[in-house]
Amino acid sequence: MNRFWLLVIFTILCSTGCSNVTPRENFVNFRNCDIGRHVSQLIVGDNLGTKSRTLENGNVEYTREGSNRGRCVLVREVDAKTGRIVAWRTEGDDSGCEIVP
Repeated sequence: MNRFWLLVIFTILCSTGCSNVTPRENFVNFRNCDIGRHVSQLIVGDNLGTKSRTLENGNVEYTREGSNRGRCVLVREVDAKTGRIVAWRTEGDDSGCEIVP
C-alpha cells in the first residue's frame, strides 16, 4: 500500500474517531464511569456538592449545582456503607450538562 492511501485512511480515522459523540453523550459516558467508584477517586475539582440528604434506603444523595458553566445540576447517589457511587442523574435543564469531546 503506498503512502497516499495510508494518509487517506489515517485522515478518515482521525476525523471520524470521536466526532460522532455529542457533548451530551460524552457527559453521560463520563458520568457512567463514576458508577462503582469510591468518592475519594473523583478527579480533582469534581466535588460531590454542597447539598446532601439521606434516602429511605440509607444511601446519601449529593447535589452539585452550577457545574459545567453554571447550568448543570448533577445529583449522585452514594452508598453510605461503602462510599461508592451507585447512581447519578441531572435535574432541570440538561443543556449545560455536556462535555465537548
